[in-house]
Formats: sequence, structure tokens, C-alpha cells
Amino acid sequence: MATSEKSTDNQWDERPVGMTGATTRTLGWLFLVVWAVGCSGYGLWQLAVSPEGLFEKLLVFGGLTGVGLLFVSVLVDRIRRAKTDRYKEVRR
Repeated sequence: MATSEKSTDNQWDERPVGMTGATTRTLGWLFLVVWAVGCSGYGLWQLAVSPEGLFEKLLVFGGLTGVGLLFVSVLVDRIRRAKTDRYKEVRR
């Protein structure tokens, strides 16, 4: 393929087509994340101030802490690998 030709292969492209689609997708993710954090925070606060026993609280907090730590470790690993990714400049 000559350098002046542009690839028209959009079969696997998952980005929104227009500006409206990109904006609504970004706003949708923003609202979803804010809602999830708010609901989780409220639920954890209710559990913390509830008269439930220590064992039940440790079960919930321990499980959520484990999931959170796994998420953070994967996120940090992905960010570190993205810095040295030799394929990030490759175009389809």
C-alpha cells in the first residue's frame, strides 16, 4: 500500500462515530462511576455504623479490600507496561 493511501479498515473500530456519541459515552461513564462510588461509600458507611458483629463487618470489608487491591495492582501493572509498549505506535 502506498503511503498516500489511507486505510479504510474500520471493522474493529469501537470508537463513537460523532462528537455527540463521544460526549454522551464519556458523560455516561462519569455518571456511572460517580454513582457506583457514592452507593458503595454509603453502603460501607451504613455497615460501619450498624450494630452488626465484628465478624460480619470483617467479611464485607475484607472482601471489598481484596477486590480493590487486585484492581489497583492490575491498573498499576497496565500503566507501567504502557510506558514501554513497543506496539503503541502501530497503526492498523
